[in-house]
Amino acid sequence: MRGVLLAGCVLLGAGCHSAAPAGPSRPTSLAGQTLPLLSSPALRLTVAGRLGNRAVPVVLDVTRPLSLVSSNCFDGEPPVAAGTARVPESSGGHRSWPEVPAPPVTVGPVAPPLRTLLLSGETGCSVTLGQDVLFPYALTVDPLRREVTFTASRPREAYDAELRATDSVRESHVVELSREPLGDWPLLAVQVTQGGASITGPFVLGTREPFSRLAVDPALGLGLQPLE
Repeated sequence: MRGVLLAGCVLLGAGCHSAAPAGPSRPTSLAGQTLPLLSSPALRLTVAGRLGNRAVPVVLDVTRPLSLVSSNCFDGEPPVAAGTARVPESSGGHRSWPEVPAPPVTVGPVAPPLRTLLLSGETGCSVTLGQDVLFPYALTVDPLRREVTFTASRPREAYDAELRATDSVRESHVVELSREPLGDWPLLAVQVTQGGASITGPFVLGTREPFSRLAVDPALGLGLQPLE
């Protein structure tokens, strides 16, 4: 069964809801957890979670430096912003986000250690976990089972040794990622060919967008043509 591995080492309030009833303390590490992916038209890395007492989808996004919560998750007005964070965007430039105290968030049985969340204007209610939570982990995605497994990130040499030791007949490769210096996004060298035209360059390796994206001007400049 073919899986996809994203290694994290290569990169990688008030007024909202009543608090969840007190109970046994939850683990704070995702290592060792295997969670089902929520159904969606594409293989988005979205799992079930809770924000206070409310069930919410939790998106795993390795391109986000900080975790987010959408303003629609709060009953009435969201919490007063504790500050503003200015972060780089993978589409270009920077964007300023209000930063609010984090309500209790759980992902499966785990309560990630979050003190603040950026407040987004996304439609609906969702939480996005960014690199501030995901950086210690490698994510193994099984597309057929539609599961994601979190393990502690390891050096590349450990993955190379694992491939050499396996007797599996599947084709496997360990591919080196680079990192964008400002946004810290994981980058992968990709060649795109269309007819006689081709473009080679760094692609952001994301876990949120359902479709891959090309920068329009460089693609057109090298002869690639858009579909009608």
